[in-house]
Amino acid sequence: MPFLRLILLCICILTTCTTSAEGLLSMQWRIFNKILDRFDTVDYDTTYMANPSKLWGVGTKMEVFASQTNFDGDSTLNVEISPKANLKLTAQYRYLSLSISTFKFGSKRDFSFDFDMSGRVWGFDFIYDKSSKGDTPQLKDVDIKKTTIDVNAYYVLFNKKFCYSATRGGSMEQRRTAGSPLFGISYYYYDINIADTAVQSTFKIKEVEVNNGGISAGYGINIVLGKKKQWLLHISAMPTLTFISKNRMIPTDDAADGDYKSNNEWYSSQVLIPIRSSIVFHHKHIYSSLYSFINLSNTTYGEEHTASNSDAHFSFSLGWMW
Repeated sequence: MPFLRLILLCICILTTCTTSAEGLLSMQWRIFNKILDRFDTVDYDTTYMANPSKLWGVGTKMEVFASQTNFDGDSTLNVEISPKANLKLTAQYRYLSLSISTFKFGSKRDFSFDFDMSGRVWGFDFIYDKSSKGDTPQLKDVDIKKTTIDVNAYYVLFNKKFCYSATRGGSMEQRRTAGSPLFGISYYYYDINIADTAVQSTFKIKEVEVNNGGISAGYGINIVLGKKKQWLLHISAMPTLTFISKNRMIPTDDAADGDYKSNNEWYSSQVLIPIRSSIVFHHKHIYSSLYSFINLSNTTYGEEHTASNSDAHFSFSLGWMW
């Protein structure tokens, strides 16, 4: 009997803990949705936008990433990341979306993921990419690692008619053509780590790191096409005026006195131009999109020193919303 009582007591405790945990999760989920509502409760013109009440989505994304960096100073370094295909899995809830790389063709060490929150009024996106191989004019497929982080937050001025989340195959749909000024902040970081000794000996550089952030302003437009309004063409650009610029270059140990100083840091003028475009198709629960994101940057410091960089993301997505 004591043993039976002990078993009943354990069952009661386990049931109580399970019920409490379910109640706690339910409360946290309600709080989470209320937070999302705070960013998305603005009234909108129903002749321009529609909400088909699809909250969840899953899909796949085939992405191609390419990059090119040119550094001109006491010596010249040109690094190119050849186009690489990347298969991602995507999960979506309301206007939140997360994509994680599951397989990169040609390299097991490369990795990328992106997260975006595309509300009707406010939006935010974060892109991370790491590549392990690069090319120079003299050498191909060498050990050059490049890490890129791109963060953008924006505000949609004409948020009652222009729907930014519709450009991502999200839960909202644009029903009539509309455009809006966009305002925001941007942060862009890239690090090039040169482990290949042949490249080091040629350019006398081991690492280049660039950090830049600023205030951005631009314009976006959604063009609705088709009799059933199932096609959407989007394009936007947000040039950035930098107010944060801290960068550095680390030369090789055998660099001459005239080459870059060790751990040389510089503050500079910077131009950032993020450009986005997409073609979206939606039909009932299915959506597909062709999306491109190009970030052009140019850093100038001193009188004759520049560092220019261009990153390009192209992707095709196919998903299911319910």
